[in-house]
Amino acid sequence: FVIGDISSRKLSSVLKKTSIEIGREINYTVFSKADYLQRINSKEHFISSIVDSPKLMLIGKEDEFRKLG
Repeated sequence: FVIGDISSRKLSSVLKKTSIEIGREINYTVFSKADYLQRINSKEHFISSIVDSPKLMLIGKEDEFRKLG
């Protein structure tokens, strides 16, 4: 789950090396900050389930993520 301004193509190329290193596919979803905020404010199930689930933060901190919503 990525919140930011990056194309899926660029993110895919960035994550390819990490995917090879950890030996598994990395699935991701990209949202702009505005889209994420709109979806969390509308209490969308997909977003709510991510917010409520355990996280492994690769970049940033969980408290920064929680402050967004």
